[in-house]
Amino acid sequence: MSDIFMEPPRSSSRARFIRASDTYSGSRPIIVLTGVLSLGGILNAGFDQIFNLYSFPVYEVADVIDTLAFRVGFQGGDHSFGAAVGLFNSTIAMTLIVTSYWMAKKFANYEIL
Repeated sequence: MSDIFMEPPRSSSRARFIRASDTYSGSRPIIVLTGVLSLGGILNAGFDQIFNLYSFPVYEVADVIDTLAFRVGFQGGDHSFGAAVGLFNSTIAMTLIVTSYWMAKKFANYEIL
């Protein structure tokens, strides 16, 4: 019998899976780091676009945290409220980043240092 029939095919699904898993394991730290850092911007709703289309009739449905802080803080003159809302937004973003980094360390065995 010829050796051609005895060799396993090179394009088998198992070989493709092994090559894909090798590629994934090499890029896993980059995927995890990108996910951790992108969670910090999850509260960013696009202040510029919303503010440009912002008017009195749509205050109730168009208010996000950033536009509320701007409207009350700068237009209303209550600067302490605007600062408190900004601090709250930053605290929530930092909590999300720390939590996602902890989960990446626990489940994916990923550390920056």
